[in-house]
Amino acid sequence: MTITKKWDDTGQIIYIKISGKIDSISSKDFLNVVMDGAGQCKNLDIDMSETSYMCSAGIRAIVLGSKACSAKGGRFVIRNASPVVMNILNEVGLTRSLNFECS
Repeated sequence: MTITKKWDDTGQIIYIKISGKIDSISSKDFLNVVMDGAGQCKNLDIDMSETSYMCSAGIRAIVLGSKACSAKGGRFVIRNASPVVMNILNEVGLTRSLNFECS
């Protein structure tokens, strides 16, 4: 798994891009990046267009990150979710409660 993290020009949003698999080993890194980002900024934009797999620990990271942003009055967005990610999030019922966008 490769993680890229950058701020937008205004400093209001952190963009995180995940490439590869979020498995039981890499999910710890994913969780750390998401929670660190939520601690630094209230708005996170997670690009999952190149995410080929996500285990339950990855789902947990998304739920915790979304709750952290929401508690700060911010926004947590899953951008360009790959079909695999959308299927997983749909299966666990999160497509109704998360923000999804395509660009």
